[in-house]
Amino acid sequence: MRRLLAASLILVAALWLTDVPGVAWGVRAHTWINRVAVQTLPDDGPTFLKAHEDWIAYLSVIPDAWRRPSEPFLKMLEDPNHGWFKEQFAFMTEIPRSRYAFVLKLYDEQRRLAAAGDPAASLTNVRWTGTMAFAAVEGYERMVTGMRTFRDLQKRGESTHFAELEVAYAMGWTGHYTADGAQPLHDTVHHDGWQGTNPQGYTTNPRVHGVFETQFVDLMKLEGRDIAPSVGAPRALADPFTAILEHLDEAGRHTDLVYRLEKAGALKDPANAEARALVIQQTARGAALLRDLAYTAWIRSGEPPVNDPGGNPIVPAHPRYDPTTGSAPAHTAPLPGRSASPNGDDSAAAAHWRPIAFSDPLVGKNFYLLDAIARTPAVRAKIEQSPALKLLRDARVKALTLAADTCRLDSACVASALSWTAVDVTAAATALTALADVDPDVRAFVTRDLRTSGTLQAYASESDGALLASAWRETAAGLNRIIDVYAVGTKPLYPAIDAVSYDAASESYRRLIGILVTVLQEQRESLSTFYAPTLGFARRLLDANRRDEAARFEPLHQGENAAAVRRVAQVRWAAHPYAAIVVPGAGPDRPDVALDPWAKMRLELAVARFRAGLAPFLIVSGGYVHPNQTPFNEALEMKRALVRDFGVAPEAIIIDPHARHTTTNLRNAARLALRYGLPAGAPLLITTDQGQSAYIGGQEFHDRCLREMGHLPGTLGKRVSPYDLEFTPSERALHADARDPLDP
Repeated sequence: MRRLLAASLILVAALWLTDVPGVAWGVRAHTWINRVAVQTLPDDGPTFLKAHEDWIAYLSVIPDAWRRPSEPFLKMLEDPNHGWFKEQFAFMTEIPRSRYAFVLKLYDEQRRLAAAGDPAASLTNVRWTGTMAFAAVEGYERMVTGMRTFRDLQKRGESTHFAELEVAYAMGWTGHYTADGAQPLHDTVHHDGWQGTNPQGYTTNPRVHGVFETQFVDLMKLEGRDIAPSVGAPRALADPFTAILEHLDEAGRHTDLVYRLEKAGALKDPANAEARALVIQQTARGAALLRDLAYTAWIRSGEPPVNDPGGNPIVPAHPRYDPTTGSAPAHTAPLPGRSASPNGDDSAAAAHWRPIAFSDPLVGKNFYLLDAIARTPAVRAKIEQSPALKLLRDARVKALTLAADTCRLDSACVASALSWTAVDVTAAATALTALADVDPDVRAFVTRDLRTSGTLQAYASESDGALLASAWRETAAGLNRIIDVYAVGTKPLYPAIDAVSYDAASESYRRLIGILVTVLQEQRESLSTFYAPTLGFARRLLDANRRDEAARFEPLHQGENAAAVRRVAQVRWAAHPYAAIVVPGAGPDRPDVALDPWAKMRLELAVARFRAGLAPFLIVSGGYVHPNQTPFNEALEMKRALVRDFGVAPEAIIIDPHARHTTTNLRNAARLALRYGLPAGAPLLITTDQGQSAYIGGQEFHDRCLREMGHLPGTLGKRVSPYDLEFTPSERALHADARDPLDP
């Protein structure tokens, strides 16, 4: 695949940038993004910039003029700043907080590929990977320094005119990159036509880029009034670099949608609702990020500068000094009121995560948004009263009634009636965004419940309205997936252990589907929210298939893990190099075996390290996995063996009884460490047999995490032995994955 992709990109390279004005959002979108960012600056922000709106708007397209072949030095410098082709740096476990460290990692990978004779080596470099994230964060820091100068001049009663122009210039320049980053085709190797394997038959024409971002935007006559309602309230960003990375990741997730719209001819129709919604959503996100960067810069500029706690980053004595770059990576400066941690992490941000109590664990684990609404009567009432959402609710109930009356034994008919269409998903997202923009109860709900839950961590940098819309889109996709798998019989990623429990094509199962729908239809008057019909159907499908694995043992912190949670506050953490020892489970292939011999051997290794004082807790991880529908839970059986056979006290054992794969063993262990108050930033020790340990430390596992979960659950550290690897959890692991209803 990588060889084919490299060859395709080489061919495209000759066409790329032959027409500079067409390689980014066109003039219309870029200009409005910058204007809306200025217009939505809050009253406690850098309001002086509003006087320079025209100048900031003019600057929105200037960086594209720095990419012409006639100025080769400038072109070489600037070209990478306009792209962030994530597939090219998938080998990195994390993005370095240094432009130079990022480039050197690319160079090392390029040397490795070249030595192996891989043609991908010719494109594994700074130009064909991009540095947009660094261009944006560097622009943000230019705003910080300019605003400090502005404040100093203002205090002395001197003219601030030139300082204002300096800040406006930095904002206009930075806006180009936040806008480019919001355009999905700037965040993928498929920027100019689909590259490599193409099962969907998407266009390979490089002009698709301009068709989407310029021609269609001009056709739909995009204006600031289209964008502004979706921008949301201003937010101070805890870590602008992380917010920028998440902004780029979010946009990249819409790549497939752009190509699907092009294939359907939607980009030729200025009235196409889905295409218009995508443009408005992404331009609004570009404007919101630029506005929030400027607002955060203003806050930072009013406080004393927070220097790297390790000292001067370019001095070799610095504890994180990298001799290959001549500097330490950038630290994370805390927001005012927080103190910086010695390792540069914003540990205060991790301190608020807590275990969650759901009103319905099966719904809450899969669709936190819907369970949270059910627990918040004021918000539920606003959703029920929204005219747009009431129309959707009525249409969904009508579809349910039609399915009950006409589909009979046709499960596909039922699935089609109750699944969410892209148009309806967008309509609901738009209505929810509007609610968050105007209703203080809904905004408070997003801030106090959704954000603090951690279950939507992938969208943490988004405005309240955008976060609510993103949560809904993910929810709708998860509901549709349950219907696909457990009504129609579509194969899940792991059909041997996750598939429908019956023969979905059999008459008896199709009859069961029909009964589920008619019973739900009889209760239609109680389905008061727009999502209730589809949720009710999905919930019944999981029940019918005995697929309640996600809800079993919940609430864990009040059940199997209660004693360990109470003990956390009593631990002398300084006495242990690791916060916990993670032991991944192993499922037996035989239905009468409770604990696999491999799992018991892994426990033997882990207990030796536990008794040596390496960590105060053991985290055992594994669900009801092998064989399919087994009555034995890997984690629970490991806990029983630890107590019975090894004499470990129950309060030293934390179980994760839900993980179904090695990827989620680590993800769930990271979640428990964060939620139970284990020290933020403290490493865990993964202890297992040498085969699995080698696998976890290898490229295949790294790629699998990105492919199946979309992120890395943490950072792997040094290898301590053939059986032991260090692992530091990431807050990104908290994000619930609605695509996997058995362990979201």
